[in-house]
Amino acid sequence: MVWSSLPDPSVKVVAEYMDVEQFLAADQLPHDPTTMKEYKYLFHGEEAIQHQQELSHQYHPSQDEILMTTTVKGVVTIDQVYQWIDRHGYSDVERDMAKDFCLAFSFFKLLKRRFYGYIPAEASSPKSPDLVLTGLIHHAVTGPDAAFRVVEAELAFLYDFFYTGNIL
Repeated sequence: MVWSSLPDPSVKVVAEYMDVEQFLAADQLPHDPTTMKEYKYLFHGEEAIQHQQELSHQYHPSQDEILMTTTVKGVVTIDQVYQWIDRHGYSDVERDMAKDFCLAFSFFKLLKRRFYGYIPAEASSPKSPDLVLTGLIHHAVTGPDAAFRVVEAELAFLYDFFYTGNIL
C-alpha cells in the first residue's frame, strides 16, 4: 500500500482519459461487449498521452485536449486489441484466453484508479453493465468461468503492481 501513497502519473492519465472515453466511442453505436466495439478503454499508451500533454504544457488538460492526445501514436485501446486477436489465426480457445487476459490488464488499469482516490467515470455509462453481463459473463469456449479468470488476472496485476518490489 506504500505505492498508493506515491504519485503515479499514469493513473491520473487513465482517470482523465476515462472521463472522455464515451466521446471517443460515440461514432460507433451501438456498443458490442463481445467484440468490444465502442469500448475505448486504455490497454497501452499512458506514457504517450502524458508525453503529448507535457509537450503542449497542459498539466490540467481540457476535454478537447485529451481527445486530441488519444490519436497519438502508441495509444492502444481494448477494442483494437480484440480486433488484432480476431485477425490472427488463433484457435477458439487461444482467442478466448488472449481476450480474457488482455481485458483483465485493461480492467487492472481502471481498478488501480480507485486506490489513488479517483472515481470511475464509466460507472454511470449504460454500456458498463452490458460489458459485465454480456462481455464477461458469457459462454466461452474455455468454459463458463471466464469472468472469474478475468477478475483473477486483474487482481494478480494489481497485486504485482502494489506488492512486487521493483528495484531500479
